Amino acid sequence: MSDKHTNILFQTLSAIGLDDFTIKFYEHLLLDSKNQEHLPTSGQVKMKINIMNLAVIFAVQRNVIYTALEKLHLEGLIDYLGAAKNVFVLNSIEVIKAKLLAKEAETKRLANSFDEYLPDIVGKYSSLSKKSYVNKLEGSSSFIYYINQLIPKLEKESEVIVFGEGENFYKKDVFSFLINVWQVERVARKVDIKILLQQNNQSFLPHLENNQKDLRQTKFLAKDVDARGAFWLVNNKLIHFDTALDRVIAIEDKSLVKLHTQLFEQVWG
Repeated sequence: MSDKHTNILFQTLSAIGLDDFTIKFYEHLLLDSKNQEHLPTSGQVKMKINIMNLAVIFAVQRNVIYTALEKLHLEGLIDYLGAAKNVFVLNSIEVIKAKLLAKEAETKRLANSFDEYLPDIVGKYSSLSKKSYVNKLEGSSSFIYYINQLIPKLEKESEVIVFGEGENFYKKDVFSFLINVWQVERVARKVDIKILLQQNNQSFLPHLENNQKDLRQTKFLAKDVDARGAFWLVNNKLIHFDTALDRVIAIEDKSLVKLHTQLFEQVWG
């Protein structure tokens, strides 16, 4: 399998919710022709694998292999043949496309519902009382300043969420800061980051793609989802950087952050 095909497979499987290890494990199964048996009556591919050998190959415990198999089973990529977890059928790879289309349809439905009910949702979950604070700042330098102020307050082993449009965002002068300062400090504090972006950021994939070392997971929104600017959820703050207006709005409101986090997790899957 070429690097290009591997990257496409990786991005697609990541979009339907599989983690890095499970994707690499699935690719190994697809390429493991030695343990594949083609069933003439059904046209399916049967596999019988050695769990211990695979654990050695991937340098993991056996339970990690079993977990990966279960995830593939839940996504419909394999079907067990009986009680033994090491004997199964590899389903058609076209299952992946069907899963992706279903995910895109659900993402679009959630985005439309959120847009329709946004005023009511904000009214219910965010009173912007004395416990809430709103800052309106101008320019990308303001974004850098604001994010930089949050670094010392990052809670160890917490999580940062980023979603929306990213191509123009990463063309601005914030790029150097995010890569050379923010990312270094975040990783040092063992703070994970999840990124959900429009599919127009291909030139920036090396800086945005899944990377275990950088504690980063990345997925992409459905192609027809139109997002302007990027939203950040960090330290109970909702930060919106509108790249078109070059404006930053930062809201400190636990209820609003909780709501956006829940919506994000539904789309993330």
